[in-house]
Formats: sequence, C-alpha cells, structure tokens
Amino acid sequence: KRGDITTSELQLVLRWGSSNADIPDAELSVDGDYYSGGLIYTPSRKLQLTLFGGENDAEAGILFVPSQRSSFRVIFRDREVGLNPGESWFAAISHRTRRVTFNLGYSEKVTTEQILQVEGVRYVVDVDPVTGLLTVDPLTGRPLPPRLVLDVGIADSEFLQKRGTFSIRYDNRRHSLTLSFFDEERVRPAVNRLDDLTGVQFGWSWQMNSRDKLNLSVSHEENEFDVFATAFDRLFIPITFTRAINESMNFSTGVSRLQQRADSGVMDFDENRAFVAVVKHF
Repeated sequence: KRGDITTSELQLVLRWGSSNADIPDAELSVDGDYYSGGLIYTPSRKLQLTLFGGENDAEAGILFVPSQRSSFRVIFRDREVGLNPGESWFAAISHRTRRVTFNLGYSEKVTTEQILQVEGVRYVVDVDPVTGLLTVDPLTGRPLPPRLVLDVGIADSEFLQKRGTFSIRYDNRRHSLTLSFFDEERVRPAVNRLDDLTGVQFGWSWQMNSRDKLNLSVSHEENEFDVFATAFDRLFIPITFTRAINESMNFSTGVSRLQQRADSGVMDFDENRAFVAVVKHF
C-alpha cells in the first residue's frame, strides 16, 4: 500500500545577539543586546510556524508550501536593537509552471549607497609664481578675488529601504526572458528626506552553445526626491557576451549605455561604456 507519510517536528530555540553599528542615525540603528526564546513548529511538509519572544526581540512567521510549485512566506519582526529597530515585515510568494515562474515580494532593510559629501570649504588665492604677488586680472588690472573650493569625498549614506517587487520569468532550453517591476521607498531620517523609486526591467539571455552566452537587458527608473522637489529618469541598456575558456576561466566583453534626464536639466548626462574582462577562479 502506498501513501503519504505525515511527519511533524518541534524545535525549541534560544538566540542571543549584539549590535554595534557605526551609524550615527539613531532611527536607523540602535546599539545593544537582545535575546529571545521560541519555537519552530512544522506540523507537516506544507506548513511551518515560527514564534519568538524575549528582551528587545520578537518574531512571528509562517511558511506555507501548498505544492512543489508554490510557496508563501510572511515574517513579522519587532527588534529594538540593530539595524532598522522596531517593527518590520518580509513577504514572498512564488509559483512556477513548466516554463514560467512568478515572484511577488516585499522587504524592509537598512542599507547604504555611496554619495559625494562636502568635507570642507577653502578659499584659494592665486599668486604669481615668479613675483610672489597676487595674480592680476588682465581685463581689469585688479587682483583676482579668492576662489571658493569645496573638498569633496565619497561617503556611505544609510537609509531604510522599503521595496516591493514582482517578476515573471520564462525559461526554455536555450533562452530565458524576464520582466520585473519594483516600487521602492527610501527613508533618510538624518536629512529628513524621502525618495520614491519605481522601475521596470526586461532581460533576455541566450545560451548560444555549451560555452557561449549572450545577455541583454533594458531597465528604466523614475526617481523622485521630496526635499529637492525634483525628479529624474534613468535608462540603462547593457549587452554582454561571455565565453567559458575552461572550467575555471571566463572571458567577457560588452557595451552599455546609461542615460539620465532630470526635470531641472542640471543632472542630465549620457554615458557609453565598453569593457573586456578575463575572470579566473581558484
């Protein structure tokens, strides 16, 4: 006689953690310790429940797998220390058919991006290297006024990222097509700033043979900044060819175009790039 075997499992878990992040913004990071106890209960192959509670830490989650092709997960966390202290959510839904995969998700996390930051301000006076006197403007005959110089460096900017995504992927033996959408909110309490980003991306991958692969993608983003009351659109189109030289070495080459247009016109630019790379794995 054949039939399904029903099994259940109960895990009792204790966990402890400590956070000491180098982030000055107290709304995005709180240093300290947390500990909690809880259980992970799996009554069947299709369901798993998670529950934790303790000092500065609480979590509840559910994982539901109704079939081999579908899954559903939701996690709620309330942790008073670490990155993104307080309540946060994570959710993911996935379903696949023979050729197509659907994914829907939402996440909240603290992350960083590199920005240009003014580190100092200087006034520079132009001096004639021969006479040692102030440089004179040939049109007016008067010394040139001091010039304002900004010392700019690269710094990490922390923000809370709230991101929702949806994607559809089609696969066959040699080709794959992907269409994805996202809507993202970036919260920057340190500068009282809120950014809204939305975008769409199309990707095509062609496995030409066992060694050669071609990738093409087109992505478009819309970015809005409430503080500056401005917005810009960004279009990115990369094309990449990769060849496997052997099991541990790949050769890649490609071209890309990046185009940005802003409402004010100040942030407009066009970038065309080409590259060649050889990657060796050890």
